[in-house]
Amino acid sequence: MIRLFFESFKDREIGERIGEDYEIIRLTAHIRFRTPTGWSKIYDAIVDTGAHAPVIPFNIWKDLGVNVMANYEIKGLNPGRECAIPSIIGKVVCVLLDDRGNQSKEIETISFLAYSNKIPLIIGFKNLLSSFRVCFDYAKKDAYLMEEK
Repeated sequence: MIRLFFESFKDREIGERIGEDYEIIRLTAHIRFRTPTGWSKIYDAIVDTGAHAPVIPFNIWKDLGVNVMANYEIKGLNPGRECAIPSIIGKVVCVLLDDRGNQSKEIETISFLAYSNKIPLIIGFKNLLSSFRVCFDYAKKDAYLMEEK
């Protein structure tokens, strides 16, 4: 079992527009990536059950020794070309871990590797969340991933 954690913070801009406090809540996990010389430092990543693949900003993937597969443009809520984020599709190897010393097996995953640092590190379903049972209960502040055997 890999423990997850919740991150929450107030969004001042939304709060000002609606006239009350507005809290952003994110489910996050610790992740590290295989590099040509070992393992990267540990990063916090957003667990996004709506994302089909991981998205990795440039400052993280540039040192990973990625197996590049294709050029790609990441599109989100607005599919317009002007909103697309230049990227590549590549394979990376990673592990998920928690503060209690638990660690997943190594996972090779196809990821979107952005040429920007202005995006968050996101864990999506392709080869990552699909390998686990995802359980979270914000009211009880309890969340974890259970590896499927």
